[in-house]
Amino acid sequence: MHTDAIYSKHVSSISLTERFTISQVAHLTGVHAKAIRYYESIGLLPPPSRGANNYRRYSMAEVNRLILLRRIRYLGVPLVEAKALLSGATDVSFLAILPRLDYFLSSRLLYLQWKRSATRAKIVTMMEVIPIARRPSSRKSKKRLVRDGEQAGV
Repeated sequence: MHTDAIYSKHVSSISLTERFTISQVAHLTGVHAKAIRYYESIGLLPPPSRGANNYRRYSMAEVNRLILLRRIRYLGVPLVEAKALLSGATDVSFLAILPRLDYFLSSRLLYLQWKRSATRAKIVTMMEVIPIARRPSSRKSKKRLVRDGEQAGV
């Protein structure tokens, strides 16, 4: 992940008490400022503190939480599930949510395998039906059907 390289490059020069603006957080995490605001609005991120100028100021813990959220989303976890994974955790670490994340991903994998099996079964059924529908019929039988239909007043 490209952003991880950027993050680790900058993290060595950052103190744990430093506060970041939303644009700095966006740069550090690779998450757009608009998405950060959205995550705050739906409760995925706690409301950040505000500076004297009323700008959002994020702590290192919030930056880490956002990086973790980005990684969870990268795994295909929907926001509703991500919120459940991160709920109640203030200083979230990957190790803290690993068991729940593993359970979610295992469940998702089983569901996708079931969907794949169901789709394959439908394909097999369709392949059996399609050749019957595409069988070439003789011209005589078509003509006979037309004549029979005309005679019946159809």
